[in-house]
Amino acid sequence: FCPTALEATLPSPPSLTWLIAVSGATARKGAERLAEYNNAALLARAAAAAATAPGTEGVASGLDARCPGAGGGCLRAGGPAGSAGVKRRCSQPPPTLASVTAAAAAELGLPRSDQGVRRAVLARIASADRGGGPSGFPAGALARRYEQFHAESEVLIPAVRGALSQREVPLPTLASLVDRSQALTASHLRNTLEETEWLPAAARRLGAVAASAFGAGFGGSVWALVEAGRAREILAEWSRAYAEEYPHRQAHARFFAMESPPPGACSVV
Repeated sequence: FCPTALEATLPSPPSLTWLIAVSGATARKGAERLAEYNNAALLARAAAAAATAPGTEGVASGLDARCPGAGGGCLRAGGPAGSAGVKRRCSQPPPTLASVTAAAAAELGLPRSDQGVRRAVLARIASADRGGGPSGFPAGALARRYEQFHAESEVLIPAVRGALSQREVPLPTLASLVDRSQALTASHLRNTLEETEWLPAAARRLGAVAASAFGAGFGGSVWALVEAGRAREILAEWSRAYAEEYPHRQAHARFFAMESPPPGACSVV
């Protein structure tokens, strides 16, 4: 998301239908979830800074986390949400996980998706990821954040794009890729709720080809991709099962099908 970029525009497979479940769980990012929501971003920033810090060994040393240059520019802050952190001015924005990955790939002469790139960046992060250091995050948190980023952005999204681009979509491959993405969202990114973990698993049990939570996390919705001929059946059963499992969410929960996904929102009025 630095900056947000269009990955691809793909046709929706005509043999499949998209189902949407609105969980009814409000994403209260400005209240009790504020620190957790901010930490998802701060972890990425801290991991990128650790991977480019002077004195670390390995690749990606061409990027300087100190934001070289003097004078005005951006204000950088370190540490988890809620901590005082350290702020300083710099002339260029700090490195991102994407730029760290690109630098490591270039130095090694490997594709960004290669596991050698992942291992090289993790090796650089390791010395700052022992807990109790300047970042203020627990041991392993920076590596966990990078693992999820590399898998999602460099491996899974391109692979899903490739699968959906084929004339005959390889459904088992697509299912495996989306399952992996959802699992890493829960275990590594950690921005799901019980409801947005339950809904994809339930959809898969009912016969969905693939299912995943989407959005910024800590609430929100889930999509499921199903065979068109079974869409109404799965939608009804999915809704019924959710009502039984989470009756307190029914006032705001919604389930619906899309014959063909519309274009994304361009403005809010």
